[in-house]
Amino acid sequence: MDNILKLLCHKETQAKSIKNVAVEAMLSGQGQLSLRYHVDCHISALETGHPKPPMRTDRLWESTCFEIFLRGEGQAYIELNFAPSGQWAAYHFTRYRGGMTALDIAAPQIALNESESRFALEAGVQLPKDWTGLDLQAAISCVCEETDGVKSYWALAHNYDRPDFHDQACFTKILKAAGTA
Repeated sequence: MDNILKLLCHKETQAKSIKNVAVEAMLSGQGQLSLRYHVDCHISALETGHPKPPMRTDRLWESTCFEIFLRGEGQAYIELNFAPSGQWAAYHFTRYRGGMTALDIAAPQIALNESESRFALEAGVQLPKDWTGLDLQAAISCVCEETDGVKSYWALAHNYDRPDFHDQACFTKILKAAGTA
């Protein structure tokens, strides 16, 4: 994996039980994206839902959901969501929160690794052909819901008084496609 990136909790949504969230990210020259999210908390405090069939599902962000937004040149970007239940979502936007369509990709591989004090979600996904071989700007984030209903919003960077993972200021990481200069 590239390196470990620490996510910051949005100032208006402080977590009660979650101590730290970090992510490792790697992008191959063939467009294979690999992510590993780490959440430091007592596992009984994190709402992970029940396993469900691994299918495309909207509105995953309403509970614990791990996300990445990727942008090449221009305003278009993609959003990928991974839930602990095994469900996922993928969208293409032509501009900031506009022109949204479903992104045509194969189902990602999602795996969980849990201990009493740590939760990890690993996701592997093949990006569409026109997104391969490119260095991409990334906004990496997650929504963590605790079992008492408290939600916290984590990202590499935040810009406004309310969480907005789509905001341009959140695209702070460059994922270099392996094999590119």
